Parts: sequence; structure tokens; C-alpha cells
Amino acid sequence: MPLPPELIEADKSLVTVAKNVHLLGAISWPEHLVEDFLQGWRKGNPELPKVPSVKPVGEESVRELQRLAELPGESPVAHFLKETARSYEMASS
Repeated sequence: MPLPPELIEADKSLVTVAKNVHLLGAISWPEHLVEDFLQGWRKGNPELPKVPSVKPVGEESVRELQRLAELPGESPVAHFLKETARSYEMASS
């Protein structure tokens, strides 16, 4: 059975918006900072680097995630899209 057009459009929108949410970037150090830290640690001087902050997710993207989290329907696909949108919305806060 084919998916309803609104779920196909919701999926496309979620993929587009999700590109703006960098989950691992919020907790990762750039490679050069990792190397600097490790060199200091090996010399007995472990100093935490100043890690640049991650660009926040825009309000428009957050609103779209909120809209997607409230999609109508109880099908497995709708449920998956809603839960995925909710998780991205939480991660973007």
C-alpha cells in the first residue's frame, strides 16, 4: 500500500530540517583540539581546550520540527516521523 502524500512530504521536510541539527557536533571536539589536548596530557599538562560553540538551530527549523511532531495519523510511518521530529526538536534545544 503506498504512503499518503502528506507523509511523503513530511518525510522530505524532516530530512531537510534534520540537516540543520548537528547532534554529535554539540559534544565533539575538532580534531586539532583533540591532538592539542592529548599532547598536553602526555606531557603531564592536561588542559581543556576552548571548544567553539555549535551554531544553534534556527527558530524556523524548530517550528517545523514541532509541526512534524504533531502530524495526524497513527500508522507506523506517522509514528516514526513524529517521534523522530520530537527527538530532533529536543536535541536542538
